[in-house]
Amino acid sequence: MSSADFRFSLSRLPVGLALVLFAGAVQAAPVLFSVHLDTAVSPSRVTIEGSGLCPDKACSKAPAVYIDGVVQTVLSGFTSARLQVGWTASGPGTYAVTVKPGHGVAALPLVVVTAGPAGPQGPKGDQGDLGPTGPQGLRGDTGAMGPAGPQGLAGAQGPQGDTGPTGAAGPQGPTGATGTFQAGNAIGDVLYWDGSAWAVLPKGAAGQTLTVGNDGLPSWGGTYAIGDTGPSGVGIVFYVDSSGRHGLEAAPADQGTAAWGCSGTSIARAASNAAGAANTDAILAGCATSGIAAELAKYYSGGNVGGWYLPSGDELVRMSNQSTVLSMSGPYWSSTQGDANTGKYIVAGSVSTALGPKDTALFVRAIRAF
Repeated sequence: MSSADFRFSLSRLPVGLALVLFAGAVQAAPVLFSVHLDTAVSPSRVTIEGSGLCPDKACSKAPAVYIDGVVQTVLSGFTSARLQVGWTASGPGTYAVTVKPGHGVAALPLVVVTAGPAGPQGPKGDQGDLGPTGPQGLRGDTGAMGPAGPQGLAGAQGPQGDTGPTGAAGPQGPTGATGTFQAGNAIGDVLYWDGSAWAVLPKGAAGQTLTVGNDGLPSWGGTYAIGDTGPSGVGIVFYVDSSGRHGLEAAPADQGTAAWGCSGTSIARAASNAAGAANTDAILAGCATSGIAAELAKYYSGGNVGGWYLPSGDELVRMSNQSTVLSMSGPYWSSTQGDANTGKYIVAGSVSTALGPKDTALFVRAIRAF
């Protein structure tokens, strides 16, 4: 039995390529074979076809197939003219294929396999699917500094800062022109501003005191005597202390007649026999009746000065003692309360007070302390 060798190059055989094999000169006529290499399956499949595999169609066993001297497994489906083996190529190259027919089959002569020319370039296949996104690349180097941007809008006004330290004094200014001043007429004259011009108050007599009236103008004063005009400029002095500088002055005339007021209401802080000013304020705070004796006295404005009030019981007695100087006649109210229904009054020229009904209208004469 002889064998036949077949050689082919994997680097030049595309999938499904058929090679034409010719038998050698041992036989009278060449026998046609075909070898197919299919690499689309794994392992690769080699198919050998030809009548010379089993000429008498009575092979007792399948031929053996060797590739580069290594026997290969014959796949199922062997016939007298076709067999297949499974084989995996180690890479491109030329491989020797040897076929040894089965028992009782004539030997196959050696045939050299020559690859045919390469076929034309096939058409470009369709675009494959997009692969998955690759991993994040490494961070690149920092780029160069860009150009400066345009000037931004002005911000809002900030809060005022703290006051700075006082600066150094400036240089001395030039001396001004010499001014003029009102001259006096005699030693002791007093120069004062009357609101529009400088005026001179002639010197006073020995022992007199310089006082300032409610109008802000100075005048000479001193000791007072009963019957003098008081500091208000309109009141008549009816009492002075031992210094002659302090005492009481009464309005030059009555302020009219009026009731004591609020009969049936007790004014607790109007019971003093000495403090007429405090009694008057207490009456006006505790009695809302208009036109009462305390109100007439309080708001008397003689001499454009304040401080007038309704006299207390003791102050009214002092007035009665000078009733002629004060031109008093009739009964006068004091600011001293007797009880809820009565107040103290006096008849001019009397030396003591009496109680009378609060709702009786009597004379009112305001006084002022100085």
